[in-house]
Amino acid sequence: MKFDLVVTENCRTCKSVEEILKDYFTNKKSVSFNVLLHNNFEKNVAIVPALFMEGKLFAYGDVDLQKLDDIIKGVLN
Repeated sequence: MKFDLVVTENCRTCKSVEEILKDYFTNKKSVSFNVLLHNNFEKNVAIVPALFMEGKLFAYGDVDLQKLDDIIKGVLN
């Protein structure tokens, strides 16, 4: 399962979400997590941070970790 977090430089919320998600994904097996600058992402993103799951938008801004956990458990189990 692939997750891409799209961020911009000098964005405090982006940095916060990035740290939270790096910690969250640390022990998740079968999950790929990448952080990309918005100008290096293949899709046009107007709001950051933006989290994409398998290429589809999952969330803008802060991420609901419980919802994310439920989805990952449902897909990987």
